[in-house]
Amino acid sequence: MILPDSSQIKNERRKLGLTHKQLEKETGVSQSLISKMESGKAEASYGKVKRIFEALDRISKKDEKTAGDIMIKDIIS
Repeated sequence: MILPDSSQIKNERRKLGLTHKQLEKETGVSQSLISKMESGKAEASYGKVKRIFEALDRISKKDEKTAGDIMIKDIIS
């Protein structure tokens, strides 16, 4: 799996309206490390970066609607 650059974490996190603390809760990666990664002051292991992007992806898909969410179950004729 090829991961996006860790500098994109900030943009994705902000797009979803998440704080560092909320992202920490979802990933188990400390908010201080997340902040340092976003500012380019620290590099994290592949595993931590992967956990962050997987959580961001999962959170973004949580808000997406599926066909089952919008379909009407009773047939209208």
